[in-house]
Amino acid sequence: MGPALLALSEQLLVVIVVRGLRRQAVKVLHLPRNDQGKSQQEKMEETEKEKEKAAVNEEQQEGTGLRVRHAVTNFVISSALAYLDGRLCRHIPNTLVRRIVSGFLLSFVE
Repeated sequence: MGPALLALSEQLLVVIVVRGLRRQAVKVLHLPRNDQGKSQQEKMEETEKEKEKAAVNEEQQEGTGLRVRHAVTNFVISSALAYLDGRLCRHIPNTLVRRIVSGFLLSFVE
């Protein structure tokens, strides 16, 4: 029972710290935020606007070149972050700190 409680408390600590680090990084780097602070009405209005924009963009696009380029870019950035995470975490001896660093870096992978 003791080791299970210890593992659960460590995991809870990691989740809380990673979430806090992620919020600070979003503030400092001016990254796009999640929809957490918005009301239901604002979310519905934004989805309607996005649907309208998507319809206009689909008419204007010539093929799927833009989508493919966006997907490849996301793949390359995600791969680079995962590689950096692997290289960096090999040299961190403390397991709790390693899990925090890994969770923070991988929270940016989409």
